[in-house]
Amino acid sequence: MTKGGTKLHNSETSGLTPKGAKTRRAILKVARNTLVSNADGNLSIKQVAEEVGISLGNLQYYFPTKSELIRGVLQEWLESDLDALDSAVRSKKSGPRQRLLAFIDQQLASSQKIYDIKLIVHIWNAAIYDEKLNEALAEWYANYRRIVKDMLLEANPQISTSQLDNLAAIVIAVIEGESVINGASMPARPELKNLHSEIRLSILRLAGLE
Repeated sequence: MTKGGTKLHNSETSGLTPKGAKTRRAILKVARNTLVSNADGNLSIKQVAEEVGISLGNLQYYFPTKSELIRGVLQEWLESDLDALDSAVRSKKSGPRQRLLAFIDQQLASSQKIYDIKLIVHIWNAAIYDEKLNEALAEWYANYRRIVKDMLLEANPQISTSQLDNLAAIVIAVIEGESVINGASMPARPELKNLHSEIRLSILRLAGLE
């Protein structure tokens, strides 16, 4: 599954042999861990090849450049994140309000995953210098807003079309901003111990559900 239909270089494995698909997954795993473990987010494709145990030329068969390798890491992360979101939403009760709350809870839980925070920060930084990577992120956020808009409108059909786009953007901004204020990468703040429940309530109020 891909977010918003985003297709990045070599994101599909259907044309690969089972061995090739396994090698590709190993490359992405090492690249992802390297990005997360290096404070400056530096990624050497030569180093990745060495850690995987393949030649540089073999790695470049799957990802010809470092930029394309980072895009592959992004694609994999986006697909995994969407699957987790889809699972969280579908695992709750079927009512629109419950689906919206399941979405909020799943996204807030991501702010407590230090690995994910480090990974996406490095990818955001790389996107500043990589137009295709930046376009992929922009497309994902457009689709992310669509998902939120659908859930908001389902929960409250009286929300006007003119309000919906901005309301969805506000919801995403609040959820993602929480990781800056109170995420796993930040020192514990006892005074913010109820922040998640307050965010849930605030979004419900914005959506006219409280």
